[in-house]
Amino acid sequence: MKDLILFIISTAGLSWILCRSKLFTPLRSFLTDSYKDKIEDISAEGMSLILGIKLYFYYFFSSIFSCEGCMGFWAGAVNYILIYKALDINILSYGFAGSIVSLFIISLINLVARK
Repeated sequence: MKDLILFIISTAGLSWILCRSKLFTPLRSFLTDSYKDKIEDISAEGMSLILGIKLYFYYFFSSIFSCEGCMGFWAGAVNYILIYKALDINILSYGFAGSIVSLFIISLINLVARK
């Protein structure tokens, strides 16, 4: 039961870190700006295979980093590997769990301070 709670909380923390934190803002903006640039390149150059692969890559990752549901799926897969399978590195999972718990506590403090 403890592992399940850790898994759920750390997956939520990892998806929040990747989708909303300031730490990954440069990566998110790079992916979305690159996707917009590649769309403009298609109209200028025409579609090539390499450009199509790059476009798919940028579209896939820009959509994942902007959707918390999509990121939650991939974060769950990564957390499963970290906790149960290959690496057995629980310290990362505890870090992700601490991220979402601290966000939750800060949100509660802000909510109480408003009243």
